[in-house]
Amino acid sequence: MAKVIKRRISWTASDSPDVVKYRVYWEATPNIPSYSSPHVEVTKNELIIPDEAPDFPTQEGDYVIGVSAVDDIGNESDISTVTAPFDFIAPNAPENVSVESI
Repeated sequence: MAKVIKRRISWTASDSPDVVKYRVYWEATPNIPSYSSPHVEVTKNELIIPDEAPDFPTQEGDYVIGVSAVDDIGNESDISTVTAPFDFIAPNAPENVSVESI
């Protein structure tokens, strides 16, 4: 199996005392994440891609990542965003490897 480099998405935790989780959204550029975008929920202020978000796209490209804070009754903050390049497809392996005496 090929080796794919993971990415860590992290953010400064909300200072609101009733936050219980975060939603991490994504969209391919030029789209901007909204509350209806694909997402995962986490209870910490980081996410390891692709391990903790199996539905995150594997296509190479720039993605806009959005993070919101959710409180104990379900209210959700504005979405903070960042754009970054992602690529989770390893290159093809070399072929025709040989060994010879010289």
